[in-house]
Amino acid sequence: MSWSSTARRVRDGDRPMGQRVNALHSLVARHAAPLASSDTRTTLRTLVGATGRRWDEEQVMRALEHLEATRSVRIAQVHEVTTRRRAAKAAGRRRPTAADLVLLQPPVLTPAPDIDLGAVLRRVVDEVFGPDIARTSRPTARGTHRVELTSPDEHRHAGVEASTTGWFGVWVLDDLRVSTFVVEYDQVEAFQAEAVRQVVRVAEAYLAGCFTVRHRRTLIRRRVQPLVDIDVDGATWTLRRPVFSR
Repeated sequence: MSWSSTARRVRDGDRPMGQRVNALHSLVARHAAPLASSDTRTTLRTLVGATGRRWDEEQVMRALEHLEATRSVRIAQVHEVTTRRRAAKAAGRRRPTAADLVLLQPPVLTPAPDIDLGAVLRRVVDEVFGPDIARTSRPTARGTHRVELTSPDEHRHAGVEASTTGWFGVWVLDDLRVSTFVVEYDQVEAFQAEAVRQVVRVAEAYLAGCFTVRHRRTLIRRRVQPLVDIDVDGATWTLRRPVFSR
């Protein structure tokens, strides 16, 4: 099983937590060798604060971030050595240098960088909206950040949300009660800021009144539900009623 498929099993929020933790251990055992040792797992637990028998959502996701950060560093190191050794062999130097041997030593678990996602969300909101758009930051669950927005005429209300689990959503707070989201798992601030910007731009178009409403019957009980279409940067976003209400 590949790294990417095992990592998807770790991320899959629909799986029971026990299965996801098993997938995390499998990722270490299969793809992090020679990190695959009890010491590595102990270090990983310490980094994410998983001191008891059970893991929670944030700890599993953070552990995956650390493993992916370590993998990225290792790939860069191997590429650096490979490029240098290719040039050295072409020049007749067959023996690797001491520096090359150091880089090819077993990798060290590299902590993933911390990203202040709440600050990223507020920064992008301030970049997109002027002072005429009222905004309020709302306290949410651990690892999730939310900003609620109001149009200048106070007729339309929307919200944007960013979660450390990789979920970025936008929803309409008016009677329509529709929403949509994007997913960005890469723990790179620029990538997460771009995901935030996408949903903020959708909220911007809604608050400006640039949307159309249509209706469709649901498959269950044939209820009529609204769909809101919003065109942003050449793409059409369709906001639907979620299975849960905010």
